[in-house]
Amino acid sequence: MIALFINAAILILSAVTFHANYQDVVESQDAIVIFGEGSATALLVLDQVALSLQLPFAVIPLVMFTSDRRLMRDFVNPQWLKVLAWAIATIIVGLNAWLLWQTFLGWL
Repeated sequence: MIALFINAAILILSAVTFHANYQDVVESQDAIVIFGEGSATALLVLDQVALSLQLPFAVIPLVMFTSDRRLMRDFVNPQWLKVLAWAIATIIVGLNAWLLWQTFLGWL
């Protein structure tokens, strides 16, 4: 329940900040005109890298919280699901590390 309030507060704060500072929303076609097609593609890839790096910060706590019997009581994950969830979280972190490696090698 506390996560709901934290996410709501972040959303409200983001909306207030965005509305106070930026009245116009730029469309992707405008970014292509301003930066060129190659730069817009590189910016989109960099954006996706940043988003993928945030994924483990959501998945790992989710697995931890849903696996904790003290917090979840009767709704705790069964053992097979814990193993599966941690395996998937490990794959996500490993793929992110590989993505970072490939992205930084492409810049060098």
